[in-house]
Amino acid sequence: KFYDRSDYPSLCAWLSFHKVEKDRVQLINNFGVVEVSRQRVHLMATNGKYLCTDEGIGNHIMASKTAIGAWETFNIIFIAGNRCMIRTHHDKLWCADFGANGEVFGDRTKPGDWETFQVILQGQNKIALKAANGLYLTLAPNTQYISATGSAIGPDQLFTISQAKE
Repeated sequence: KFYDRSDYPSLCAWLSFHKVEKDRVQLINNFGVVEVSRQRVHLMATNGKYLCTDEGIGNHIMASKTAIGAWETFNIIFIAGNRCMIRTHHDKLWCADFGANGEVFGDRTKPGDWETFQVILQGQNKIALKAANGLYLTLAPNTQYISATGSAIGPDQLFTISQAKE
C-alpha cells in the first residue's frame, strides 16, 4: 500500500481505512520536510581531529580522534532550505541541547528543531553549521566538545567535510 499525502490527519485516516495500527508504521521523515540528498561523511575540526560520537562519555559530539572509524562516520541528510540532520553510526541524530548550554549530543531518535542545522558553505570542503538557537556549532579547544555557542563564523566554527568510503 502506498501513502502519498503529507499531513498527519490524512495519514491517520489512511491507516484507519487500511486497518493498520499506528504503532506498526515507522515515520521516516517529518511532514513537510523535503529531503534533498544523503551523504556519508567525516568531519574534521580546526584542531585537525575528526568529530566523533563518544559513547563512553554521554554521546557527546567531540573533535578528538586522529583516525577514522565507525564513531567518526556520519550520515548527513540534506533537507530543503540549506538545512540538514546528522545521524551517527548507531542511527541517532545530533542534537544541540539548549538545556545543556548548546552542547551537541548524538543521542536523539526523532528529528525536530534542535536536531536540524543550517548548512553554510565556506569554500572548498568547508562548512559551518547554525543551530536553531541562531548560534554556530563551535569547537571548544579546551574540552574538544562541540556546542552551539558561536555568534559568528571563525576558525572554531569551520569543519572540513569529506565523503566517507562505502
